[in-house]
Formats: sequence, C-alpha cells, structure tokens
Amino acid sequence: MDYKDIKEKIALAANKIKSLQSELKEKDSKMTELNSEIEELKKSSQILKDENAKIKAENEKLSRDNQKVVSEIEEKFAELDALLSDDQPEMKSKPVAKKEEKKEDKKKPEDNSDVESELEELDRLL
Repeated sequence: MDYKDIKEKIALAANKIKSLQSELKEKDSKMTELNSEIEELKKSSQILKDENAKIKAENEKLSRDNQKVVSEIEEKFAELDALLSDDQPEMKSKPVAKKEEKKEDKKKPEDNSDVESELEELDRLL
C-alpha cells in the first residue's frame, strides 16, 4: 500500500465518521423531540385523570341524589296506595248508602286536596 491508498482510506473513514456523527445528531434530536412529546402526554394524561376523578365524584353524587328521589317517589306511591286502599273498602262496604257518601264527599274536600297536592308533588318530582 502506498501513501495515496492510505490517504484515500483515511478520507473514506473520515467521511464515514462524519456521516455517523450527523446520523447520531439526527437521532439525538429525534429523541429529544420524543421526550418532550412524552412529557406533554404525561401532563395531558394527568389532566384527564383529574377530570375523570371529578366526573366520577359528580356521578356518584348524582347517583345518590337520584336514589334519594327514587326512594321519595316510592314512599309517595306507597302513601298514595295506602290512601287509595283506605278509600276502596269504605266504598265496597257501603254501596247502599250512596246519599251518605255524597254528603261525606262534600264534607271531605280537604282529603281530596291532600291527595291532589301529593299527586302534584309526585308530578313535580318526576
């Protein structure tokens, strides 16, 4: 090997080194970019987790409130059923005394207003 061949091989090696260095810089730049993207995604993920926790808490509260309303409605229906069942046996036991019932009906507008107010309250709750 003569001087010219050695010089040529050194030049090729130097070019290869420069090529590898530029490739390394590109990859390093890409890694930096990806790392910053990862950090942004972590922040975004944390924000979403926080929002999710708030929504879950709100959902649980609404679920409890909903259950309370359902319980109140069930209680009102039970009261209404009790009132209706109290009224029905009286009608069955006194079919002959219709005139007396009419007089009692005139005397009991308060009872009807109670039932009507409960019905209005149920409608409002629904």
